[in-house]
Amino acid sequence: MAMKEFYLLFMTVLLMSSCAQMTRFETGKTVGENNIQLSGQVTAYGTQQYLETAIFQGSLEYGVMERMDLGVSISSALSVLANAKFQLVGNQESRFALSLNPALELQLDPFIGLHMRKHVYIPMSYELNDRYTIIFEPRYNHAPQENTPHSVGGSSGVEIKMNGDWNLVIGGSLFMSPEFNEFRWTEFQFGLGAKKLFVRS
Repeated sequence: MAMKEFYLLFMTVLLMSSCAQMTRFETGKTVGENNIQLSGQVTAYGTQQYLETAIFQGSLEYGVMERMDLGVSISSALSVLANAKFQLVGNQESRFALSLNPALELQLDPFIGLHMRKHVYIPMSYELNDRYTIIFEPRYNHAPQENTPHSVGGSSGVEIKMNGDWNLVIGGSLFMSPEFNEFRWTEFQFGLGAKKLFVRS
């Protein structure tokens, strides 16, 4: 296969795997004032009819204040997401925490071109012990799609503390969208991620 043909095939597969950044493995806590968190993950995406290829995603979160983060995330599905996270319940030492995390996402779609999604999600977490944290994240998503502009659902997972401020996360998402005036589970994601917190005094 010629290089040009291979490149066109690769880009077609990448574009056909386009989807929203639904699974971000967020806890209910902010990263802390002036701290930085880097994270990366690989996620499989699918619907009731088919399973898509893997999607790669990288994120950066910066602690503007103790209870407020600003973040940006990029995805191999040709999307960029910007978010602002506000911790409403708990602090850095509490076992339970809850935040409000609105976001805007821009994506290049092969069928409708460049479009914007609006996300509102509520990440929350509960620390079982010093190593394991349960994550749950209800979310609403609005996209400029004629048949299914709205979707609701949530993510869940387990975050595992590793050495050197590294965390490993395993989890997934389920979302439903209206089809023929009925809500049906139509999308899912599952994946594996890693986080690294940089504490800056």
